[in-house]
Amino acid sequence: MRRISSALLTLMIFAALPVHSASGSTLSWTLNLEPSRLKYENADAGRARIAVDGYGTLEYFDYPALPYRVVSVLLPQGEDVSSYRIDVLDRVSMIPDKPLALFSGTYRDDGEMLGLAMDQGTGGPADAVFPAWRVRHLGTGFYRGYRLAQFAVYPIRYDMKSGNLTVEKSVRLVIETAPAGVAAAAMERTRYIEGFRDESRKSVEEMCLNPEMARSYSFDEIKVDPGTRAFLPSYEPSMEGSDVKYLIVTNEAMASTF
Repeated sequence: MRRISSALLTLMIFAALPVHSASGSTLSWTLNLEPSRLKYENADAGRARIAVDGYGTLEYFDYPALPYRVVSVLLPQGEDVSSYRIDVLDRVSMIPDKPLALFSGTYRDDGEMLGLAMDQGTGGPADAVFPAWRVRHLGTGFYRGYRLAQFAVYPIRYDMKSGNLTVEKSVRLVIETAPAGVAAAAMERTRYIEGFRDESRKSVEEMCLNPEMARSYSFDEIKVDPGTRAFLPSYEPSMEGSDVKYLIVTNEAMASTF
């Protein structure tokens, strides 16, 4: 009897998890960076720094603080990233008027220095082209049931020996997906809350490269008839209490803020 009970319990758990048809996909986008967007700023010792509006900058000690771009991709429902790559479509090379300054750290308010030490096994020799990578997967997470993957794209490369600068002005980000395992599944909202899905979809559409993917997501939320009772939320998540969008935990001094 104990074996039968365990098997039934396992089946009940799997039945409770959301199931989505998924067979894997190939997603791709062309990302462009015109060299005219590069801004050269004077640095110490006759050197220069490069900046691009909207881009972050690398912070590896003794390497140039080159700009890079972070993009978010909405994955097909029920799928996860299996592989990714950058295909270079067009590039241009140049020699800057001044050699690029090397990053020497930034300081917090408490005086602690911030920066990253380069792993030579990953970054290559100190006189090689930097960075050695073109794209990195920063991670995948969920926002209100939507699976978003973030990637850092590095279209600017600097030859540490010759001083040559290469701008990969057009690249294609290619992502392969595969069915997500149970461990990668998200807990999905069960109860329907009016306006929540529309609000969530619009937020996701503003975050990612492929907003059209959001409309392919489906959620099996159950609408509960509140009847004629007064507002009475339950103390625990349930299908019985009144509709609640957020739970805000605060103190009396901050109560007026909400």
